[in-house]
Amino acid sequence: MTALDTDRLAPTPLLDLERRLVNTVTSADIAGVSRRTIYRWVRDNRVEWLRTPGGQLRIYVDTLYQRR
Repeated sequence: MTALDTDRLAPTPLLDLERRLVNTVTSADIAGVSRRTIYRWVRDNRVEWLRTPGGQLRIYVDTLYQRR
């Protein structure tokens, strides 16, 4: 493979491991909404989220930007 061949390679897609998670307060600040709205979005599956082993809610930041 030459230097010219590497220019044609497609960029690697963003892996799920690289996605950033934030808590509800930070996600509300990012989206410019209240925490109650974040909980409503979670309930309605309008954002991607997960629960930590300790039971805390985390929101994927990229799904907040998709909401706009």
